[in-house]
Amino acid sequence: MFFCRPNMDPGPRSSGFQSLPSMSRPPTKVYDRDSNVLVVDESDEVLRFVKIHLNRYFSHVHAARSVADAIVHLKQKTIQVVIADAAPVKKSNADFMKKVASHWRHIPVVLTDGEEHIDIRVDQFPHVVVVDVVRKPFELDAFHIAIRRSIAIAKSLRQLSDTLPAKAPIGETVRSAPLVDLAETVKPLVTDIRKKLTEEIVD
Repeated sequence: MFFCRPNMDPGPRSSGFQSLPSMSRPPTKVYDRDSNVLVVDESDEVLRFVKIHLNRYFSHVHAARSVADAIVHLKQKTIQVVIADAAPVKKSNADFMKKVASHWRHIPVVLTDGEEHIDIRVDQFPHVVVVDVVRKPFELDAFHIAIRRSIAIAKSLRQLSDTLPAKAPIGETVRSAPLVDLAETVKPLVTDIRKKLTEEIVD
């Protein structure tokens, strides 16, 4: 999923993001005109850069600098994707993931990780479906793919959340539960989500 491309124009200093390559095959179209994407990060610089960039390709991008701001967005809008700074050493971020797991487990999450010494994996979150962990700095194609995968599974994930028992680990169910052990109402939803998480994304 991740590729190194030469001649990348670095984004804002210390933001962890890179702007579009000067050549190669930059995205040329809006991918989604309906979904709401919520970006949560304590850095104003990161939020500004991500919001400006993603607004070119995804119609509704909302920025939240704090957990409190993010909760307001989640309560007031129908969010399809949450993009959040992983940084598990920060209590506020850990609290946010717990709130998402408790109240919005139907929303897929893309984590961004700027801490090179911290090994974050998608299977570390049994009660949330983490689509990908995108390292900073990262190539924008990988970022877009993670968001597009999240949007692709949003409908099935909501149905799965409504079907599973309240305390069932939805992330673990999607990632590793044997299909033979799943209820007949759950099996097709998990199958669809797994397919969309692994199939190739093309323009």
